[in-house]
Amino acid sequence: MKKIALEEHVLVPGAEKIVPEHQTHPEFKHNRKALLDITGDRLRAMDEGEIEISVLSATAPGLQGLNEAGAKDLSNISHQWNDYLAEAVAKHQDRLKVFAALPMCDPELAAQELIRTVKDLGFVGALLNGYDNAGNAPARYYDAPQYVDFWKTAAALDVPVYVHPRSAPDNRTTTYSGYPELRGSAWGFHVETAEHMLRLMMSGLFEKLPTLRIKCSPETGE
Repeated sequence: MKKIALEEHVLVPGAEKIVPEHQTHPEFKHNRKALLDITGDRLRAMDEGEIEISVLSATAPGLQGLNEAGAKDLSNISHQWNDYLAEAVAKHQDRLKVFAALPMCDPELAAQELIRTVKDLGFVGALLNGYDNAGNAPARYYDAPQYVDFWKTAAALDVPVYVHPRSAPDNRTTTYSGYPELRGSAWGFHVETAEHMLRLMMSGLFEKLPTLRIKCSPETGE
């Protein structure tokens, strides 16, 4: 039976310099070698797991969590990341596909980059690492009016947009505040992403764009 793996994260070289979470979360240090690998042990692990195709994406928080310096160079960085991924899978396109990394703090630029990656690079959609707070800005959610044209672009291209979990913003008070163990995959991921999806639904987005395809991580139970 054909198996396709979707949450197959990679680390773009140099991302640690402009994504603060890569410097503070111990799992990045422990898994850095595996995240940088694209066509070595990854392909062997796919064979062992009988996975026919993996769809790669920049590991969380990706472009959604850039520092101020990175946020000031959005266009170049998004192009560089996606071009790197396209080149990395070029010789293994029968096994490896790519979800685009998009600079969602600039909806117009994000739409342009989605068009470029799908039409020019052959990407199969995009992965958004939850809300966007690039440049240390307050969290931006994609039900806001400024994102309507972005969603229209995704619907017109007929490609899925995958919303990956992310911990609640650090400054948000939650019922599990005081228990940092619950902020991530144990609980917080589920709540954060589910609420983001509810915001999209309540905004009327799917009434406006009934053909739009949004996929949530299995971790959220959605």
